[in-house]
Amino acid sequence: MWKLLIVLGLLPVVVGVLTRNWLGRRFFNALGEVKVGSSASTLAKRLTKGAALKLRVDEGKRFQLAESQLLLPVDAGPSREVRDVAEACLLAGLAMLARRQPQLPEWRQRALKFSWAFPAFTLLVVIFAFVVAKLPLMPAIAIVVLSIGLGTSAGLVAGWVEWQAAGMVGKLTEARAIFTREDDRQLILKAMKALAAEKALPGFLSKFFRS
Repeated sequence: MWKLLIVLGLLPVVVGVLTRNWLGRRFFNALGEVKVGSSASTLAKRLTKGAALKLRVDEGKRFQLAESQLLLPVDAGPSREVRDVAEACLLAGLAMLARRQPQLPEWRQRALKFSWAFPAFTLLVVIFAFVVAKLPLMPAIAIVVLSIGLGTSAGLVAGWVEWQAAGMVGKLTEARAIFTREDDRQLILKAMKALAAEKALPGFLSKFFRS
């Protein structure tokens, strides 16, 4: 039984690693240092205006979508680096998605929190049970691996929501002249999907599976 639970827990982790590395990290590793024609803040403003979103593009500590603001880190706003621009465009896409399907960005936020908190909390409980209550080793390993698998499954859900947001940006930019160059548009669309793929693996796990 415990071996079966370990296998079940490992399956989503394997999928998450492959998704993150093959669709996410591989893209950015091959990209190198490439810049696009417009900055992250400029394109974020064009997207919010083009989509008729009532959002101000402001500075913040990290990339974040607030109730009436689209926040970009101070150093990312003027950046023309592909990753920074794609992060900003992805936030705009999430805002567009929220207007059409409000539950999806909420699921994403909950999934991201769960992907971090649940495995960490489970690990603490299992360590306590192993040391104090003498929990057998095999059940302890199975519970931890299963919790990591559930956390990774939540990360896959978050990545899927961001993939939908990237698709909405693609449709808008195809219909409106948001980007000044088509090459930039295609590159940023690919980068947004690569960022979404990176969410497939919780952050604490991604440190152990660098590509």
